[in-house]
Amino acid sequence: MPGVLSSVLACLHKCSANVLTLNQSVPIDGAAAVTVTVKLSGGPMDGPSLRRAVLGVEGVVEARLISEVTSSVKNDLFCEE
Repeated sequence: MPGVLSSVLACLHKCSANVLTLNQSVPIDGAAAVTVTVKLSGGPMDGPSLRRAVLGVEGVVEARLISEVTSSVKNDLFCEE
């Protein structure tokens, strides 16, 4: 499904998350693993809430919260392409 990563980035922007790093693997069987490190800007959004928001993006297959340190969150996002 094209445009999933763009939709995830729009979701992160809407949640006031600042992208620090982004890595995407080569798609296999229509899905690509994406690792995103974000910093939350002290708003009402926390790591679990951000994960739920990303899971709501069409085409996202899985989202995992890897770690949460103060206001930094690292997520693994698996998106269909």
